[in-house]
Amino acid sequence: MNAFFFRIVLPGIFFLSIFSLKAQYVTKIQFEPDSERHQNQLKPFKAIAFSLDTAVTPQTWLKTANKTFAILPDEHSRVENGVQMSKLIVFDQAENEFIILGKSVNQVQTAYLIHTPDLEESFSFSLQNVDSCAHPPMVMQEVWRAGLPDPDYERIPNIVRHQIIHHSATDNELTDYVNLIRSIYLYHTEVNGWSDIGYNYLISPDGILFAGRDPGETLDQDGVLGAHFCASNSGTMGICMLGTFMNQMPTSEALSTLNQLISWKAITSNLDPEGTFSHPLNPSLGTIAGHRDGCATSCPGDSLASILPQIRTHSLETLYGCGVFPGLSTLNNSSELKIFPNPSNSSTINYSSSLNFQKATLFDLLGNQHAIWHNIAKENSLQLPSNLKEGLYIIQFITKSGMVIPMKILVSE
Repeated sequence: MNAFFFRIVLPGIFFLSIFSLKAQYVTKIQFEPDSERHQNQLKPFKAIAFSLDTAVTPQTWLKTANKTFAILPDEHSRVENGVQMSKLIVFDQAENEFIILGKSVNQVQTAYLIHTPDLEESFSFSLQNVDSCAHPPMVMQEVWRAGLPDPDYERIPNIVRHQIIHHSATDNELTDYVNLIRSIYLYHTEVNGWSDIGYNYLISPDGILFAGRDPGETLDQDGVLGAHFCASNSGTMGICMLGTFMNQMPTSEALSTLNQLISWKAITSNLDPEGTFSHPLNPSLGTIAGHRDGCATSCPGDSLASILPQIRTHSLETLYGCGVFPGLSTLNNSSELKIFPNPSNSSTINYSSSLNFQKATLFDLLGNQHAIWHNIAKENSLQLPSNLKEGLYIIQFITKSGMVIPMKILVSE
C-alpha cells in the first residue's frame, strides 16, 4: 500500500476541516487534497462511512487498531455531482483511531464518524415454540432504538406485491447485532438524511427478527412504504439480511426466520411465493425477489441470490403445511357446480350442476394425476381411488364445450 495516508488519532489537536453536523450522533471530517497527517480530538465511534469521488477507481483501505477494511462504494446510494457514499463499516467495539491508506486516497473526500451509543438496558429474546404459520416474534423499534431520536414524518401506506431481499454488506464477523442496526439507522437518518431506516424488517445471523421502518400508530409493520428499492418502493417490502453474502451463505437460523416471515406475508396478502407481478423496474418481478432483480446492484450477494429459487419453493411448502394453497382461493366459488361432502372421508364424491360434463380429472397439488373419469354426463358421483392419501386435491370438471371448472377437495381419514 502507498505510504501517503490520512490519520485521525485521539487525543490530539483540532483542525478546521473537522466539524459536527446538525445530526446529533455524527461527526463529519472534510479532507483536503494532498493534506498532511493530522491528529484531532474526536469522540469514539462505532461506525464510519465515506463520500467517494466516483471518477477514481477504489483503491483505498480503512485501518483501525484491529482490522483493515476495503473502502467500497455503497450500491444503494445515488451518485450526485460525481460523489457517492461508501459502504457502511461497523465495529463491535468503539474505535478511537483510523488510518486511510492506499493508491487513491484523494478519492476519499469526507468521513462520517457515527457515535452509536450503547443500549442502556439489555433485553432477552426467545425463538422457542414459534408458530411456523404466524408472524415471527420480533424486537420492536422502541427496544433497539432506545435512546436514539424517534423518526417524525408522514407515513405512506403500501400494498405489498413483492418482498425484496437485501443484505447489509457489513462485516460477517460482527456479533453485536443491536449496535449494527442502531448504526444503520443513524447512517440512514443522519448521514443519508432519510426520514427513517429504509428496510421494513432486518434479520440477524442468530435468527432474530427486528422491526425496521416505524409504521407509526395507524399502519402495520409490513404496510408502511420503505426506502430500499431504487426509489421505486411502491408495492415492495424490504427485508435486510445482516451480513455480506457474496461468497458466504446466511446461517440456517437466519434463513428459517426469513422463510417464516415471507411465508406469513404470502398467507396474509394472498401471494404465490413462486409468482410474479409487474413492477416499474421489472415487468415480471417475483413476489419474492432480490434487490438485484430490479436494480443495478450485486445485493443481496451472489450466494444468497443463487438460492432464491429454493427460498421460494420452501416458502410454498410452508404455505401447504399451513393449509394455504396459492391460486386456489377462488376455487369452489362456482355457482354452476357444487361438490359434497367436502372435506370427505368417504370413497365417493357427489356433485350437482346444470352443466353437461364430459369428463373429470383428479390431481394433487404437485400436478400428479390420480384418476380420470370419462362419460360422466349422466353421473352425479365420482368414485375416489382406494389408495388415495389424506390431503388436498383438485378435480377438473370439463364440459363438452371445453369449459374447465376446477374444484378443490380435502380428503381426510
